[in-house]
Amino acid sequence: MREVLHQLNRTKGVLGSLLTAPDGLLIAAELNSRYDRDGVAALTAGIGLTVSSWLERFRAAGQTLIVLDTTAVRLFISAVRWGFLVVMADKSASTGAIRLDLKAAATRLDHIRLLSPDAGTEETSAGD
Repeated sequence: MREVLHQLNRTKGVLGSLLTAPDGLLIAAELNSRYDRDGVAALTAGIGLTVSSWLERFRAAGQTLIVLDTTAVRLFISAVRWGFLVVMADKSASTGAIRLDLKAAATRLDHIRLLSPDAGTEETSAGD
């Protein structure tokens, strides 16, 4: 998981990334410690769940990308099979490049299955 986040952070303008469970619990982060990782995880999971629920009601569910544009940064939130993948980027970063890299990272993460929450191990499917 961390390798996927690390690779995503190589995209020009990306400040960091994290993976959160639907309840807002932080799963993994490659984000500078000056940012409140737990706060970002909780906020983005709440936004992701709200938008996902709304889209399901209107039968518009599918791979969704939410972009939250603030005065300081842009947050990109993408649903993955077992939570949300979040990218924090500089305002001047290329939205198109981040969207492409985020989609590829989400696809890779969708193929990871956690073996045990307390074992700290992961298993990837063939080809990953």
